[in-house]
This record gives sequence, structure tokens and C-alpha cells, in this order.
Amino acid sequence: MKINFIRLINLALIILFLSGCGKGDIPTDQEIISSFYENRMSYQSVAESFIANGLHRFEVMSDGTLNIRPDVEIDRVSMKEEILDDIGTNLVSVQFERSTYDTISQVIFFNYRRGIVSSGEHKGVIFMLKEDSEIELHNQLDNIDKSNKEIHGKRLYKYIEPGWYIFYEYLP
Repeated sequence: MKINFIRLINLALIILFLSGCGKGDIPTDQEIISSFYENRMSYQSVAESFIANGLHRFEVMSDGTLNIRPDVEIDRVSMKEEILDDIGTNLVSVQFERSTYDTISQVIFFNYRRGIVSSGEHKGVIFMLKEDSEIELHNQLDNIDKSNKEIHGKRLYKYIEPGWYIFYEYLP
């Protein structure tokens, strides 16, 4: 009986982990756009700091500790406050140009996450350093059919203003 109880607890923890990281309901496009404009200066400041400092990832863990890559000298307290309080997310990451791994092409603000970064459902704001003619823009990202296998593993975009987009991705 003791072994079954332990297995049940382990199963519950695995289920919580796999469904985890979500912060409530997925925000609508309009909620993200409104938040973006309310905190426009913070988004810009964080994006510029990532680019200037060559940051790859800034994540505030559930226990409040920071995961910063690479470990560079920056004002961690101010950046943490700006990311958590102003922008309202706990993860900012980058994407590199296809041809190199040292030139940042996008700064990605994960405003919503369910699952883990490599699997799950994500929505947020992206700053693109250069306009990417290969991206396909969508009028809305609120009612995405997750059963449509053509979108699995792809990032979908909605234009906000030059250089700034909402993104949605579903990674089953």
C-alpha cells in the first residue's frame, strides 16, 4: 500500500510539472497589446539591455532566484523588477540569426507559458531587430485551432508596430 501511495504522489508531481508554468488563462491579443503599450518603455529597455549585454536568457524561477545566461554584470534587481512588475512575465529569451549563434535576431518576452519552453503553449511579445520577410502575419492569435498539425512547432505572429509582434506557439 505504501508503494502505491508513493507512485500516486510521483504521478501527481509529473502531471503538475507537465501542465505547469501556466499563469492563468491565456491572454487575448488585446490584453497583450494593451499591456505592451502601458509598459512600452520597459519592453524597449529590456530588449536594449539584452542586446547590449549579449544576454541569452533571463528567468525568474518560482523560488525567486534568477537564471541569467551568460552570467554578466548587470543591475539584476532593477531588471528583475522591470521584467516581473512592469512587463509581467518571468522569462525573456533570445533567438539568434540563422547563420550564427552570436548575433541576436529577436528578444522574446514570454507573457504566457503552459508547459515547458520546448513543449507546451506560449504567447507573448517579440522584438525583431530586422524585419523578417519570411514570417506569416495573422489577424488574430486568440482562437488558434491546436488540432491543426500545420501550426505544431511553428511560431505565429501578429503585428503590433515596427519591430514588435505578438507571437503564439503550440509545441505538442
